[in-house]
Amino acid sequence: MRKSVVAAWLALSSIVAAVPAAADGPITLPPLAPGEALLEISAIGVATSPATSATLNVAISVEAPTDAEARSMAGAAIARVEAAARAAGVAAADIETRNVDAMTGPLGNAMYSEMNSTSEDMAYGVATVVIRVRNPAAAPGLQRTLGGLPDVGYVEPEYRLDDDSVARRSARADALRRARADADGYAASMNMRVARVLRVTERVGLDFMSIMSPDNPLVREMEAGRTTNDGQIRVVAVLGVDYALAPR
Repeated sequence: MRKSVVAAWLALSSIVAAVPAAADGPITLPPLAPGEALLEISAIGVATSPATSATLNVAISVEAPTDAEARSMAGAAIARVEAAARAAGVAAADIETRNVDAMTGPLGNAMYSEMNSTSEDMAYGVATVVIRVRNPAAAPGLQRTLGGLPDVGYVEPEYRLDDDSVARRSARADALRRARADADGYAASMNMRVARVLRVTERVGLDFMSIMSPDNPLVREMEAGRTTNDGQIRVVAVLGVDYALAPR
């Protein structure tokens, strides 16, 4: 459970890093009326939206007696991957090859021990081919095709939402709904009611420890990652909402 909470904490931290910091100087809230009480709520909202593109990171690894042969074999594997991508309709401009390298000896053997080589004198060739798929629905089929090619170690997909503005508005609305539900619950337990909203902010400095409690269902949502199994992208909004509570 501790690892799950830490993973979710890291996911949330990456989101909060993009939230603008609070303005310099003291923040003044509207004055409370006699008998009113201040309630500060922190809430997380989540929305999902279909991915608009996908990137496939294709890892290539080969072994051969010499560096030259390893590079040649890696080049042939790269050509097979590129040909399969083009056959699937990927434009040449959306295919990029990175990190082509070859090495010989114990270091290479240790780094690529999963290839089960028994010789320290073998050469190892590696490369990464990055393929952008404009139609994300085509990514799973291309992933299976590439994964079946010789010398392809793995194919890791990354789904993207090129414009998350609509989903982010939905996530903020979800956070506001959750905040109001919490506020109504607090008010009812104090025999009070929510009188008005004093401030809404995407502020840094929220009570993350309470948000990241293992009992919070949002933690489980965030553990699942930013992309769902069907290629939907999760967008998260973190809000602070200050309410004035009044007697019933």
